[in-house]
Amino acid sequence: MDMPKVYDQQGQEQDWNWLTTNFGAILLERAEIPEGVNQAYRIVKLQDAEGPAVQVVNVVDQTGTPQAGITVVRHWPDAPQLPHWPPPISTWRDKGVYGRTNVEGNIGFGMGFGDYYFAPGGGASAIWVAHEAGPSDLIAGLGMLGGTKHRHLEVYYQLVDVPAQPEEPPEEPPEEPPVEPPIEPPIEPPIEPPEEPPVQPPQRNWEALLAKLDTIIDLLEKYVPEE
Repeated sequence: MDMPKVYDQQGQEQDWNWLTTNFGAILLERAEIPEGVNQAYRIVKLQDAEGPAVQVVNVVDQTGTPQAGITVVRHWPDAPQLPHWPPPISTWRDKGVYGRTNVEGNIGFGMGFGDYYFAPGGGASAIWVAHEAGPSDLIAGLGMLGGTKHRHLEVYYQLVDVPAQPEEPPEEPPEEPPVEPPIEPPIEPPIEPPEEPPVQPPQRNWEALLAKLDTIIDLLEKYVPEE
């Protein structure tokens, strides 16, 4: 979102760095747009001003026409308690004073000794619009610069149309991965034991046996007497 335009006392446009260098800790907070709301009060301009000790706030509609009867709030820590306003009216702080804009879209809040401050610090007051048309931006850190003739910032608001907030689609549950059947190991044929070789009858050394038999016969003939 674009920052508000900033102008010095000579009418020259400046940037936000120039603003914070000259006016210290100025805080801008943009309003959040609730569902079903299509308008908001945006800060569109900040004007360097010096003169009466009056905090001037201006409010216009979408065409730039001044809006009369718009409630504007000025907060500081010791201000009275604010009433409860229902949404979408902004309730940035719980203390402050408030009033309505005139036919020129202006309202002026008187400032006193407690509004003086020195940069790089910020002032004690804050400003926002409190109207049922929509929420409002907040600007804080306002006041009067010490050592000046009530030098301060004038704040300009504009009612703008905002696009409808897209509805978030309902979250779909995460897809579960398909359940795959368990992988069964392949059926292998039973392992048959290897065939044992046939038992071979022991080989006999017939020549050695016959030689031994001959030896036995010779001994019998030698030692056994004949009848």
